[in-house]
Amino acid sequence: MRKIVEAMVGQGFQKPGTGLFLLCPICASEIGQQCISVPLYPLHGAIHPERVEMCRETLMAAG
Repeated sequence: MRKIVEAMVGQGFQKPGTGLFLLCPICASEIGQQCISVPLYPLHGAIHPERVEMCRETLMAAG
């Protein structure tokens, strides 16, 4: 993922601020798709918090 973010930034795009550019580790939503509610992982917005956290970690690693 870090290489994808670096390539995007290298082409002039801003770093994405949400997890929509990553696959969801909870509900397996594809890139660009909103998450869906699954048992034991209720959805309180458009994206699971785990996906947002994964995005944050990826962006921090990319600098």
